[in-house]
Amino acid sequence: MDVLSDILDLISLRGSLYFRTQFSPPWAVQVPAFEQVARFHFVTRGECWVQVQGHISSLQLGPGDLVVIPRGAAHVLKDDPKRAPAALDDVIQKSGFRGEGALVYGGGEGGAACKLVCGHFAFDADVQHPLLDSLPEVLHIPAAEGVDYSWLESALRFVAHEAESGQPGSDAILRRLAEIIFVQTLRSLDAERNPALRSIAGLTDR
Repeated sequence: MDVLSDILDLISLRGSLYFRTQFSPPWAVQVPAFEQVARFHFVTRGECWVQVQGHISSLQLGPGDLVVIPRGAAHVLKDDPKRAPAALDDVIQKSGFRGEGALVYGGGEGGAACKLVCGHFAFDADVQHPLLDSLPEVLHIPAAEGVDYSWLESALRFVAHEAESGQPGSDAILRRLAEIIFVQTLRSLDAERNPALRSIAGLTDR
């Protein structure tokens, strides 16, 4: 077995998807911090902004974009950089979401809805590893880079398809795809552009 696989087994990586969304303007959601998880959001339609706690600037996401927040920091997803957010629990309660179908929220101003597939990668609470410590607070993989990482793009599109389908076994497929996406994300990182990621590149050095 290769080194990266050994490490992922050691930290007990487990994928989970908790909802897909349909957010219509105006909307803004505050996602609380969560330890020992890497949260991710994949945009299947529309656009949004993500503001991660501790970062000054917001990231704009478009269709096909993936953002991963490796250490589960609190963050805000919103249609407008200046929009004040509502707490996630309040959004879920107001929307009437019961764990099935899409989390539908917002509306009133018109405009295109933003559809997201949201989930997280959980790690064993008793394990710490330099690989996780070396990751930046935010990983953004634009859809434009999917040309170089076509397998990852295909996996993300399949996630979106399964999330929409509701077919028997979809939850099991989505959990396993989530784990694969995390591995593919690590493999797609550019250590040359981000010196903090050189420990990942070192995994291929015999």
